[in-house]
Amino acid sequence: MPRIIAACIGIFGLANAIAGCFRAELDANSWWIDFRGMPDGAARALIAVACCVLLAYALFPEMSAVRKALSLAILSVLLIASIANCVTYFALLFRGWIRTTMPIPLSAFVAAVFAWIAFEIYSERVAAREMKWHTIIPTLILCGVGFPLGQIFLVGKTDYSRPAEAAIVFGARVYSDGSASTALADRVRTACELYRRGLAKTLIFSGGPGDGSFHETDVMRALAIQWGVSDNDIVLDRDGLNTRATIENTRVHFSEARGTRPRLLAVSHFYHLPRIKLESQRLGLDIATVPARESYTLTKMPFLIGREVAALWTYYLQPSARM
Repeated sequence: MPRIIAACIGIFGLANAIAGCFRAELDANSWWIDFRGMPDGAARALIAVACCVLLAYALFPEMSAVRKALSLAILSVLLIASIANCVTYFALLFRGWIRTTMPIPLSAFVAAVFAWIAFEIYSERVAAREMKWHTIIPTLILCGVGFPLGQIFLVGKTDYSRPAEAAIVFGARVYSDGSASTALADRVRTACELYRRGLAKTLIFSGGPGDGSFHETDVMRALAIQWGVSDNDIVLDRDGLNTRATIENTRVHFSEARGTRPRLLAVSHFYHLPRIKLESQRLGLDIATVPARESYTLTKMPFLIGREVAALWTYYLQPSARM
């Protein structure tokens, strides 16, 4: 299993490092390890070398003494960086700069994986073992599902609210009678709380047509006004038909209106936020995510989370495929 996991990390990380060399916004490696303070070029080079080491271990586990020492040295750097990411996370948490109901950083799992692989290399316990399909397939599924789930529950559940120029609120279902779904009401209510706290000067409501003649953004505006938001502080994006369109429309709005790169907040349900963050990062927007305060657990939550697992991989891979 550690060799298969090493292969998954190696392939994913190396592909992202190569993509980042051509287009900086395509580099998604900071989502699993962050070499904060290191120049981007040096960080990409280090990750590329580390991923090559992991791939070499996965394919050719028997090592010479020199290669073993080099592999352990590289893994030690990755392990130290992951632990440093954990320390940064808890420092922000204890200072109250971030809030979460799941106080476990994704970096803790990343560090555990590197420690496990390093131990296996050091002890040479897997060098002679042959990888078999009954192990490979479940491990690949575990990696393919586990990574986005980690993003959804650990990153998505974290509240990164801060003072911002505007909060973008992502639409959800509006029924044919003009009433908002629970999901939509929760998102608007959370945005209104940010507005009342002075963290967002403007609320941008983005969405598409509802079930009947009512538009999502009109219903969102009516709710916000009812909950104390001035109509002058509301902007409607009536063409926010999906996540990518909403973020692109926001980018165009601020580049045309101000020509600046403002600080923004994004409000949606936790399962949706990692995909929002990924796309906004690629479009050059400075967005901090805020999970909607759920009035109760949505009945379709397993389906919604499963859909996001697939959607996250689509968002990861599509830009690289178009490179």
